[in-house]
Amino acid sequence: NDQDAQENNTMLYAIPDNMIYRTTFLDMKNNLTTLHPDRTYLVTYSSYSDLNSKSKPLTLRDTFVRMLMTIRGISVDKAAEIIKNYPTPRKLIEEFDSLTNEDDKKRMITNSCSGIIRRKKIGPTLSHKIYQI
Repeated sequence: NDQDAQENNTMLYAIPDNMIYRTTFLDMKNNLTTLHPDRTYLVTYSSYSDLNSKSKPLTLRDTFVRMLMTIRGISVDKAAEIIKNYPTPRKLIEEFDSLTNEDDKKRMITNSCSGIIRRKKIGPTLSHKIYQI
């Protein structure tokens, strides 16, 4: 059937991922449709997923808190206490690297996060575990 053959040979037009921004996507798509009404513009699955995600993009700080919370014994409160002193993974690693004594590295988190609130205190065992990881 000639109609089936034509449908199977439809040209697909993709919008490059680096041109897709959530705030301007609908306007861009409307402009493309106005300029080329005979074309259908598509996006990759990852862009589609990003455009339709209901959650906001995570900041480095949010991601770092989540990373810390994967360590057994680290609660939200303890993670928040850690990022007060070490706001990024890089800062934490740089602080570990600045110390020469192994015991100081193991106790670094305990010494820097000695909050008065019990649920925010990080003991030496947990501090050592963070250093190991």
